[in-house]
Amino acid sequence: MSSFGRWLLIFLGLVAYARAAQAAAWIETTVTSDAVTVELQRDGQATVSHSIALKIRGGPLKSWTLQGIDRDAEPLPDASVTNTSGTNSQNSHRGLELTKGDDESLQIDVDDDKGLKQGAYLLQFSYRTDFRTTKMIRARGPWLEIGWIGPRFPTGLDGAKVTFRLPAASTSPRLPEMDVDPDLPNIEGAPVDSFVSTVRRNTSFDEIDLVRAHVAQGEPVLWRLWASPAAFDTSILPTSTVTIDHAAPTVVPLAANKLSGWSWIAIAFSAAILWISALLTKLRLHTADCQAQGVLPRAVLRLHPVLRVTLSGFFVAAAVLLAWSWQGPTLATLCIAAAMLCAAQRAPQDVRSLRGPGVWLPLTDSEAFSRNTPASRSRYLDSSRWQGRVILTLWLTLVAIVMYVTGRRSSYDAALLGLLSPLPLILFLTARNTQLPNAQRQRTARFLAQVHRQLTRGQGLKVIAWARFPEGEASPDELRLRVIPPRTVPGLIGLEVAYCQAADTQDSTVSLLLRAVDGTAAQQVWRGQLVWQRGRRAEERVACYPLIWPSCALAEDVIVQLLRDLMSHGDKDARKPSVPNKSSKSRGRRVTTSKGRIVSLPSHLTRRA
Repeated sequence: MSSFGRWLLIFLGLVAYARAAQAAAWIETTVTSDAVTVELQRDGQATVSHSIALKIRGGPLKSWTLQGIDRDAEPLPDASVTNTSGTNSQNSHRGLELTKGDDESLQIDVDDDKGLKQGAYLLQFSYRTDFRTTKMIRARGPWLEIGWIGPRFPTGLDGAKVTFRLPAASTSPRLPEMDVDPDLPNIEGAPVDSFVSTVRRNTSFDEIDLVRAHVAQGEPVLWRLWASPAAFDTSILPTSTVTIDHAAPTVVPLAANKLSGWSWIAIAFSAAILWISALLTKLRLHTADCQAQGVLPRAVLRLHPVLRVTLSGFFVAAAVLLAWSWQGPTLATLCIAAAMLCAAQRAPQDVRSLRGPGVWLPLTDSEAFSRNTPASRSRYLDSSRWQGRVILTLWLTLVAIVMYVTGRRSSYDAALLGLLSPLPLILFLTARNTQLPNAQRQRTARFLAQVHRQLTRGQGLKVIAWARFPEGEASPDELRLRVIPPRTVPGLIGLEVAYCQAADTQDSTVSLLLRAVDGTAAQQVWRGQLVWQRGRRAEERVACYPLIWPSCALAEDVIVQLLRDLMSHGDKDARKPSVPNKSSKSRGRRVTTSKGRIVSLPSHLTRRA
C-alpha cells in the first residue's frame, strides 16, 4: 500500500473516532410517565413517591435533574432504577443518590460508574415534605383544600396521574368546585383540568386518583382536592377561610361515622332478601298466568327455580359488598349482570296439542272484537301493562333523586348506585304479558278490527268475522275476516284475511287466503304469483298470498286490487262463448287437477287452544 493510502486510512480512522466520541457524549432523555403518590398524615406531614418512566437515547447517563419539586423536600433513601427494556441481564436494581438543590431541583445520580445506557428505565424515589410550611392546606367553608404542585418536565407529558392518600374520614375526598385561591403560591397557568378516575375507601385511609390528559412542556401543574377536616388533627386546621363571596364561615369538623364490615354484611344480606322476595313474587305470578293459558314458563338459564333465585340473591349481596366494602366497582357490575342473567325469563313454551276437527262460524263484531280478557296477575311487574309502566317510572325517578342527593355528598357513591340501579329492570322487561296466548289473540283481534273498519268504511265492502270453533268447546281458537266482493265472481268461494303470530319470535304474519273452484276463472287471477293447493273439499283450491310488511293500509290495497282483478277475470270469462267438445259430451263434467308445491298456511300452524 502506498503512503498516500496509509495516510488516508489514518485520517478516516480519526474521523470515525471523533464521530464516535461525539455520539457517546450525546444524551437525550424523555419522560413517558410519572405516577405520583402523595401520602398525607394527620399532622400535615407528607411523603411524595415518584415512579418515573424514563427513555434514554445515546448515553451513558450518569446524572439527571428533576425541576419543580417542593422547597422543603427531604430525600429518602432506597431510591432505585430498573431497566425495563426486556433483557433479563439488565433488570437488576441499581441504587440512586438524591441531592436537593437550592432552586427547587432534585439531582439524581446513578450509584455506579457505568451509568445508564440507551433504553427504558423506571426511576423510583420519594421524599418528605410538610404541607403546613408550604401553605398548601387551606380552608374552604366546611372543607379543607389540599394543593400540590407537580414537577416540570422539559418534553411535556401525556397521561399525568397523581394519587392522594389521606386519613380515613366519614366523607370521601372530592374535586374542588371553586377557582384557585389567590393566596396560594403564584404559578404560571391555570389549575389542572383533572377528573376523578377512582376513589378507594378503607378503614384506615381514603385514596383518590386525579388524572390529566396532557401536561405541556415546562408547565407547573397544581393538583387540588377537597377533604374533610375530620381527617386531620385540629392543631393544623387553618383559622382563616376563603369562599366565593370572601366570607369567613366557621369550619365544622365532621364526626367519624364509618360503617364497619359487619354493617355492610347486614346491608348486603338485607338487599339480597329484598331482591329474592321481589323475584319470587314475579315468578309465582308469571307461572300462574302461564298455567291458566296452557303454556310453560322458561328461564334463560336452565336451572331449578330455587337455585336460580338463590344464585341471583347471592350475586346481589356480593355486588353490594364489592361496591362499598371492598372497593371493587368492576366486579360489582359483573355480579349485577350475573344476578340479572339468573332472573331473566324467555318467552313461554307452547305445549298445547295440535288442534282437532272444528267448524267455521260467523260472529258479530262485538263477539269477534271484544277485549274482555282476564287481568294478568303480574301486571304490576310488567312493562307491557300500564300498571307496570307506572311503577317502573316511579322506580327510575326515585333512583334519579337518590343519585342526585348522594352525588352532592359523594360522586363515587352516586356512580355506584347508578351501576346497581338497572337490576330491577329484569323484572319488568322479561316474562311479559305480551308473550302469552291471550295477548296474542288480543293483538289478532285488534288488527282484524282495524282492517274490518278500513274495508267497510273506506271501500264499502261487506266483511264478516269468521271464527273456528273446535268440537266440544265454546270459545274459538282462530279468527279471520271473510271479504265478500260487490258482485259474484264465477268460481270464487271466498277471500279471507288471516293474522298469525309466532309464540317464540313474536313475528307477525298477515296472509290473504283465496279459495276458488278448480278450473274456473277465479283460479286464473294473479297467475305466476299464487301457488294453489288442495282445500277443504276435493274441488276446492286454496292460494296463500303473504304480506311482507303487515299493515292495515297494505292489506286494504292488496284486497281491493285482488277483488278488482277477480271481477275483471270474471267479466272476460262471461263474455267468452262456451264451445262444447267431445270429451265433455262423452265424459260429462270436465275435471282438472293442479298440483302445486306445498305452502304452509296459517291454519296449519294454529294449535288447539
